[in-house]
Amino acid sequence: MSEISCLIFDAGDLLYYRRRKSHNILREVASRIVKRNIRISKEDLLLFYDLRELSYRGIISRKKRIFFFLKHISISEKHLEEIFNIYDRILQESIIFYKNVPDTLRGLKNKGYRLAVLSDSDYSAEEKMVWFRKAGIAELFDAVVCSCDIGYCKPEERAYFAVLEKLEAEPEEAAFIGHSVKDLLGARNIGLKTIALRCLIKSREIADIYIKDFKDLLQIA
Repeated sequence: MSEISCLIFDAGDLLYYRRRKSHNILREVASRIVKRNIRISKEDLLLFYDLRELSYRGIISRKKRIFFFLKHISISEKHLEEIFNIYDRILQESIIFYKNVPDTLRGLKNKGYRLAVLSDSDYSAEEKMVWFRKAGIAELFDAVVCSCDIGYCKPEERAYFAVLEKLEAEPEEAAFIGHSVKDLLGARNIGLKTIALRCLIKSREIADIYIKDFKDLLQIA
């Protein structure tokens, strides 16, 4: 990858993961606060993720999304603030970085690459930088771009160009590392080199390179 000077990373399920789904955490917290078993149906779950799409784009806030959903499942107004605060704290504390991520990122930085994150999220870049500081990797990134800050998500072209602009780079100078087929295709469509990790479909039409472990980036970079 001699022509590549910038590496753009997806965030969730690539740099870090959570052991539990966010809707399960919310259900458990709500059940504990209201002292009854809260059930979330398949229809409720569809609404939960539809609302998340809106907050990912910055159309509504993360807090408003959770309040709206809790009201939908008949949680009293008086409990909303407490449930949200506990849920949001647990959600952020439950982030676990994959073990090879910090050392690999440092190795890539030492090789001279500019590193960036492009994340679909309703946590802002400023909030994510707090997570990265705790993991000891914040100083390694030249840019962190989150969808709620810019108003659009991958695989929209504008999302990739937003991070390229911060890196002051052209598509042919950068590679996108991700796990989602749609995100990889979106990156490929604007001319980024694509590297797939934990992608369920293996095809050269989706990614230029497939790796088995995050640390494998050091071998191909």
